Amino acid sequence: MMPVPGKLELMIKLNALPTEVATDKNGWNAFVVDCAGCAVTVTMRPKVFAKLTDAAAKWPQWVAAIAGQMGPATPAGFVLLEPNVQVFEKKSKAPAEGATTETLPSVPTVATPATNGTAWAQVGARLAQRLSEGLTLTTVAEQIGVPVRRLDELAQGQPSPLTPAQQATLLTKLQQVLA
Repeated sequence: MMPVPGKLELMIKLNALPTEVATDKNGWNAFVVDCAGCAVTVTMRPKVFAKLTDAAAKWPQWVAAIAGQMGPATPAGFVLLEPNVQVFEKKSKAPAEGATTETLPSVPTVATPATNGTAWAQVGARLAQRLSEGLTLTTVAEQIGVPVRRLDELAQGQPSPLTPAQQATLLTKLQQVLA
């Protein structure tokens, strides 16, 4: 079989700044990443390494994707050649769906546009009643096919990011499920 030419690239993800960094005479920074027992030696230019230090200074949580090619073997792993870094802010995840909504004692007035205000108030009251009977927002969300966070926003009286058309669809679905 004739092999097809290809390029092997590796991706290493970090969420902490390396603590032991060696700097050579040209200012390049070298550190070792433990990837499940395999020691990957990474040496990068100061500008590239600055992306990591900038991320650590700017954001409380971040993730860096270091891409490169597999280089020569070392006694404990290998060298990563031509490393390139992309850094991203890691945003805190919202509470797990249903985590805070299940304990809501009632549903306050739903924050929606003035149109259909009475219908929203009726849905809010019916939802509060059903929640007190043991129904969960997760169950309702699954039945109507919407994320729990949308119902949670309504339950907490937060302004909805939905368009008026999306709100009307949500209202109709809620009226059907809660009927």
